[in-house]
Amino acid sequence: MKIKTKKFVIIFLLASYYFVYCKSSEPYWFANEKNLYLVRVVRQQVQFYFHIEPETNTARIQELSKSIEHFMQLLETYPYIKIVPKKYDIIIYKNYKSYKNYRPFDVDSLAHFDRKTKYIHIPLLYTFDKEDPNFQIDVPDYVVFHEIIHSILEDCCSHYPIWLNEGLSLLLQNVRSPFVCGKTQIEMNLNLDRVNQIINQIIFHLPYYPEFWSIYDLYEQTLLSGLYVYFLWNQNRLLKFIEFINSDEVKNSKKNLFILITKGNLEIYENEKKEFLLWLIQLQPRSLLRGC
Repeated sequence: MKIKTKKFVIIFLLASYYFVYCKSSEPYWFANEKNLYLVRVVRQQVQFYFHIEPETNTARIQELSKSIEHFMQLLETYPYIKIVPKKYDIIIYKNYKSYKNYRPFDVDSLAHFDRKTKYIHIPLLYTFDKEDPNFQIDVPDYVVFHEIIHSILEDCCSHYPIWLNEGLSLLLQNVRSPFVCGKTQIEMNLNLDRVNQIINQIIFHLPYYPEFWSIYDLYEQTLLSGLYVYFLWNQNRLLKFIEFINSDEVKNSKKNLFILITKGNLEIYENEKKEFLLWLIQLQPRSLLRGC
């Protein structure tokens, strides 16, 4: 059951950022202060306001708030993002059925961050077995962490390409210890079932390839984005890549990222693809990967 749970989370997370301009409606309890739960974390500079649907499991809310507080303290040690003092609004739905009433798109997402309102939308329970809708499981904490990372990246790093935003969210949602370059381990829990199908295609490209978005479907885009960021991390190259993305060379250039990375040399790109493919072939599910 745990393996299946991991699979559905990855599938449903894929829609959490790509549908960036679909506005979610606010549920009726949003403005009611009686349904507000406040959490202060990261040296009291960051505040999370939970707007909670009535009849929601309050014990789970308290458990989740502690998890978020611990996660944010760890995340603060990672150099890939910058956490700015701010207020985060998280709309908590008691279950997935309630969440679906306010979900702004047709893709069956499990949670999402709304870039227009800046609100995070999260259900606490998910009906895992469609044949038995009464069988519900807790939405894993890292689903919430994933959407929080999207929100943080929106504030600090809106210049990051979408694939990097999604890949970092899939990587950093799994941090469990403070950052130590080259020593910290992060679990790689992405679903690898379709990796072989992707890499055996005649056309295979990295996420910064100009035609990437037209070649792959939404699931493949998300999966490849996450895997490539894990690859950079595991090769101790992610930190240098982030420094490159944040450089004036990239920010001020009108050239696309593909040209900036390869400098027009296709051999550089082909070698990068080969390295990534070799890494993918040797990759095992649920691996603990060291990196930087």
